Amino acid sequence: MQRLRALTAPAWIVGGAVALRLVVPFGFVSYDTLYSLVWGQQIARGQTPTYDLVLAPTPHPLAELLGVILAPLGAGATLGIVVALAYLALSALTYLVYRLGAAWFSRVVGIAAAALLITRYEVLSYGVRAYVDIPYTALVLAALLVETRRRRAGWPVIALLDLAGLLRPEAWLFAGVYWLYLVRARRSPRELAGLAALAALAPVVWLLSDLAITGNLLWSLSHTRSTAATLKRPRGLVSFPYTGARRLGEVLGPDGLVAAAIGGVLSLWLLRSRALLGFAAGVLAIIAFAIVASSDLPIDDRYTFVAVSLLTIFAGAGLFGWRLLVNCGSRTISSRSLRATRSRCDADRSASPTTRRSRFWRCACTRARRTSSRRRSRAAPSSRRRMPRCSAPTCSTRTIPRPPMRRRAGSA
Repeated sequence: MQRLRALTAPAWIVGGAVALRLVVPFGFVSYDTLYSLVWGQQIARGQTPTYDLVLAPTPHPLAELLGVILAPLGAGATLGIVVALAYLALSALTYLVYRLGAAWFSRVVGIAAAALLITRYEVLSYGVRAYVDIPYTALVLAALLVETRRRRAGWPVIALLDLAGLLRPEAWLFAGVYWLYLVRARRSPRELAGLAALAALAPVVWLLSDLAITGNLLWSLSHTRSTAATLKRPRGLVSFPYTGARRLGEVLGPDGLVAAAIGGVLSLWLLRSRALLGFAAGVLAIIAFAIVASSDLPIDDRYTFVAVSLLTIFAGAGLFGWRLLVNCGSRTISSRSLRATRSRCDADRSASPTTRRSRFWRCACTRARRTSSRRRSRAAPSSRRRMPRCSAPTCSTRTIPRPPMRRRAGSA
């Protein structure tokens, strides 16, 4: 059974890639990725990559490594494999958005978020053209999913962010902030030192690669700046508020923006514990985008894909997050509390279904009132205000018969 569960995610990703190939059959390798593959083939032949070409794109070490690995297969096979990997990355990104939506909120929210993401024109366009921004976004979301399943996971999250950092430098900020978050977890100094070295691996590899090939430690940064200036692309922190918001709106669309705004506000208000990690990651993605703009680099729409992916999850929460809430007078009951109450009320099998249903809602309402009272007493212990009562009559858990406990072996 565990092996079948382990194969569920790869099966969905492969099936989604096949479906995307059938729906959008004209995938090809863009010039940005193509240059990295050619440079990787030059490294495989023992030659120095020719970075100093007119209007050449920024080199990406992980894409160049892929070119080195695929160099013995020839140009035709390399392009075919890269296109297949592009469809797999696009399918994996969609699946990860679904998994995060299901983990943070519910499966319906995850399905809505994945459907909203895969129907964005820019995401599909860059995905079928094998841009590195799609696998970069998938790696960042995979790190978020690992952290969601096991808080302060440590090196697995940083390892995924290292791979992402060899495609886009924004992941360096994610890894650094995550390491600072781990410092508060009371880990040993030796473990923190090892995690710091792991977090610094991606920028060190990128900088040393530029130094070894061009003799300039910051060649990628300076070359990207000059290319953006030649092409007269919008850049700079002054242009970021308008151009960055415009790029985000172009990718997400008006419907996605409205749903994400509503879902984000309501989630932070009513489901704060569920939405806090996604909100923090989204804010960090916007900050990373602003740092890119402040470095005099171009403000492209594909740089917003991490923020767009997280916003689609909040958009799904804005559409279907109400399913997680049940009103009880002026209190709000979460689905987790409802499941805990149901497990206790269902213990009495002798009562009729109507009686059990009535007890269920009375106990759930009482649980919500008691939880709200505890929270208010913690916030203001000196003032004991009477909480508004629920419309349903109160109940005591004593009225719910518990199943008889088994006697221990050997007891009288």
